[in-house]
Amino acid sequence: MDYFDISASAVSGGCLQNHSGPYLFERHIHTSFEAYLITQGICSMNINGEDISCQKDDFIMILPNTVHSFEVAENEKCEFLHVHFEPELFAHILVKKTPEFSISLSDALSFHSNFYYKQISNVTLFNLMTSIVSVYQKPHSYSAISNNLYVAQLMLYVLEQVSKDEPLTLGVHIQNRYISYTLQYITEHFQEKILIPDIAKKLNISTRYLGKLFSQHMNLTLANYINIYRINQAIQLMSSTDMSLVDIALSIGLNDAQHFSRLFYKIINMPPGKYRKMIEKKL
Repeated sequence: MDYFDISASAVSGGCLQNHSGPYLFERHIHTSFEAYLITQGICSMNINGEDISCQKDDFIMILPNTVHSFEVAENEKCEFLHVHFEPELFAHILVKKTPEFSISLSDALSFHSNFYYKQISNVTLFNLMTSIVSVYQKPHSYSAISNNLYVAQLMLYVLEQVSKDEPLTLGVHIQNRYISYTLQYITEHFQEKILIPDIAKKLNISTRYLGKLFSQHMNLTLANYINIYRINQAIQLMSSTDMSLVDIALSIGLNDAQHFSRLFYKIINMPPGKYRKMIEKKL
């Protein structure tokens, strides 16, 4: 019998945070899901170019590889429950399985949400967020399993809200499978030169159709996503290693350091050297 292991925690961060303005966490990206529940005060976010105001009792979940910023204005305060969790575990949890297709919890959320999900909190969301933070802050023998199950419930709740108007049919699945393959291809080949026609050829569809489908589902072009993914990997390396910016550029598939700097500035709106100093201060 094969066992599905949920003993390693998917939660990489969980806390209650307080910030007084002026406070700004510049544009950044994560490979993880990120969830906020505002408990007091107000703040604002910019998520993939969209300005969003948040106030007490707002819940918001930001999807992986999404450019966003967080700000508390001068003379304002904001308190919030804050959770990060990695998507890998939930890529193995199926939310729909038929003889024709299956789809994972992580993929389903990505397909139905454009970068983020926001709603007014309720008892379900408050209890789940509070439980995740509490278990993360005070771990016990089975805390990893407990938190994985809480996160799965949280993701399922959001999925139920966003998928009401678009059920997971075979037609939807076939298109989603193209997107899933493309996302996986980028994950496995971002250190190399990526040619979009090569991806389309492996899927036996046209480059134009793949580009159109990707833009419809992800709300940004495939080329832009590849660039954002690479810059996300660069930020991870800035945070976790002492590699030079030149070596980081090479490790994410960019042979030109100047190209890396231009691309980084275009996505993050800050030179990579300045951004590295900023995150070093916050670590």
